[in-house]
Amino acid sequence: MAEYTFSKAITAGLYLVNGWDVSDDNNKGKTLGARLAVTPFEPLTMNFGFMYGPEQSDNSSHDRFLFDWVERLKPQNI
Repeated sequence: MAEYTFSKAITAGLYLVNGWDVSDDNNKGKTLGARLAVTPFEPLTMNFGFMYGPEQSDNSSHDRFLFDWVERLKPQNI
């Protein structure tokens, strides 16, 4: 895992993992992941996630893809 904060508004990360939901590696493949967090203005934050790789037991050739987008709007003091 490597992560870098470019500015107060942008953070990015890269990940190399053995499995999506297992603690032991279940095949010879690796999965690549990436994350981008963007805060264009307070109170809005957007997180984009991506994972791609072979993650079936004993199968290193069937790749899976995941894209995730989460937005958070913080409540303002009234």
